[in-house]
Amino acid sequence: MAETLALADPAQAAPLPRTADFWFRRMVDPVNHEVWGGAGGPEFEPWQGPKIHQWKSGYHSAEHALVGYLTAQALHGEAATLYFAPTNPKALLRPYVFTGTATLHGSQALPGFPGHRKVEVAFTGLR
Repeated sequence: MAETLALADPAQAAPLPRTADFWFRRMVDPVNHEVWGGAGGPEFEPWQGPKIHQWKSGYHSAEHALVGYLTAQALHGEAATLYFAPTNPKALLRPYVFTGTATLHGSQALPGFPGHRKVEVAFTGLR
């Protein structure tokens, strides 16, 4: 939530270095990869249960990575580059649930996927 709020008010980014450190030290499995379902106990040890369950999927892990990337780029004053494969050439391409100014950086056929194109878009002014 702090990452999303920081897009509108950079002061909200203050806790991010501490929370990001916790995330990478305690929530990401450095051996078998993926993100733990939680951490707890006096030392905030990762849950030893499954990494996927009814409240967490691989999509949720990718969502954390995407929002972190978009926020980091915006806070550093840099464009966030995303890639799309739309079937409709007039499709609205957005940076996840956010808005921003889009600049097309390239479009080419996507081999193996007829009718799809690999579209590279750089977003600035994310909100």
